[in-house]
Amino acid sequence: TVSPKQKPHPSTPDEEVDAFLLNTTPDTYTQNQSPELSASVPNVAKIRPTPLPPTQSILAKVKLLAVRRAWGDVIRVTNDALIVKNMDSGKGGITAASTTDGGGHHSFYSELVTAASSSTLVTTHAASDSMEKLREETCELIILRFISHLKLRRYVDLGKEIAQLGLIPHLPPHSSSIASNSEVTAVPPSPGTEVVPLSSVPASNAKNATASMSNTTSMAWKEGSLHSSESEDKVPSWVPYGLRILAAQQLQYIDGSSKAIDVLFDMRDRAVRTEYWNTQGMEVWRPTIDNALVNAFVRKREWRLALSSLENLLNGLEESVVREVEWWCRSNTVVEAERSLMKELILSSASVELLSRQILILLQSGALAAAHIVQSDVNSHSTRVREITSSLSTTQTTLALLQKESTLVRQVPIRQLVNEGLLLFARANYSDATKCFRDALYKQKELGASSEIRPSGCPSFKELASPTLGFDADSSLTVESLNNLSLCLLYSGNMRLAVQELEGLVREDPTLYLTEGMAFNMCTLYELGSDGEECTRRKKILQRVAKR
Repeated sequence: TVSPKQKPHPSTPDEEVDAFLLNTTPDTYTQNQSPELSASVPNVAKIRPTPLPPTQSILAKVKLLAVRRAWGDVIRVTNDALIVKNMDSGKGGITAASTTDGGGHHSFYSELVTAASSSTLVTTHAASDSMEKLREETCELIILRFISHLKLRRYVDLGKEIAQLGLIPHLPPHSSSIASNSEVTAVPPSPGTEVVPLSSVPASNAKNATASMSNTTSMAWKEGSLHSSESEDKVPSWVPYGLRILAAQQLQYIDGSSKAIDVLFDMRDRAVRTEYWNTQGMEVWRPTIDNALVNAFVRKREWRLALSSLENLLNGLEESVVREVEWWCRSNTVVEAERSLMKELILSSASVELLSRQILILLQSGALAAAHIVQSDVNSHSTRVREITSSLSTTQTTLALLQKESTLVRQVPIRQLVNEGLLLFARANYSDATKCFRDALYKQKELGASSEIRPSGCPSFKELASPTLGFDADSSLTVESLNNLSLCLLYSGNMRLAVQELEGLVREDPTLYLTEGMAFNMCTLYELGSDGEECTRRKKILQRVAKR
């Protein structure tokens, strides 16, 4: 029997998880189950995720699931919204009724699939505002499906879906005769119309390509490239070009080859050849493609090539900043003085982000001295950002909104601290590095979250359709800072404190902070600091927390 003063140990797996999240010992676990005491426990609300609001739209629900990293649920919900309805309704023509039935996203997904399998170019009709919104949401749902397949390592399914949708660009041939022929010069696209860049094809296709130019459709839609499996590009005009860049990026995960880099370079080459197009539209995609190339090179550990692409981003930054300023001023009348300050603020903030990426690559390649030199530039830009933001007045509404909502601007002081911590860690100065990472953690928590909740790595529709900078900063550096902090504590011999720091963050909000990298680091610390039985028990508790 159990005496009145003794408290029973949690007897079920769920009770063990509750005890872990409430940070209670077995002796106090039962006490905390009473309603009176549970109300005083700060993380009792985090025992289970908050249910999804029943009134949310499909896109809002999927985004929230992605923020919680419930990738299997994202696949399930988007499958119901995009694919299952297509099976129920055949090819699913797009009508006013279909756009209101369950969201109507399935109609536009069906149009993509049909166009990819069709032998002719599908004509896209003008859309109302409601249909245009559904098209945008359909594109965002497709992106979230791609990311979910990627996170779940379902590379085969990812490749099949990209092929089914026909999103890999089919690019027309590059021929000087076409460019010089005034009768077949490409017609500049209308605002909001997708333009597909150009590529070379075998000479045997040149005659057909020239003939196709007489069509009233822009030559940007015609013919294939060496990277295409089809002879004609059939993606509907409402599909943003950024979605196709994202699809090209996924090739590196599907077959592990360099095909993604080849396709991205092909797209970049045509994007900068504006004289070949006789239009001033495609160059806006160059920063987005350069950013994609940086990520691809880093994944392949091609440090020099990654640094070269980052340098391209830095060299074209001023033009990109002008577009970003115009986007922020799109709905307000902003005086020239404020525009000038906005441009300087965005330029310095974007420079901090790109230079910080350079530092990460230099540290991974062992170039510590070069990383310190780059950090001095980061400090200069950070100082300028601090000067501008500290002198804001209430009358500068657009500039104040930029400071509040722009992730690039918000993260500048935190990124500067994380860089300093990494440089100190590389020099084995663990005590000072620990201080930097702690300061970064406190600043991030003081800063809070921006008004827009967006899954990590998921671009917005604005970035897909109307790119400005071509990149953005991480919305939160909390997990990165705490992981680095735990490593500093581990290298300093404070393993128990490192475990407490990581577990504390998980208890604070499991759905936000229990990432794959965090779980891996915690399991490593359990293996180093616990015996076999205790290590296994802690790992199982962590696994159950993740499954909630």
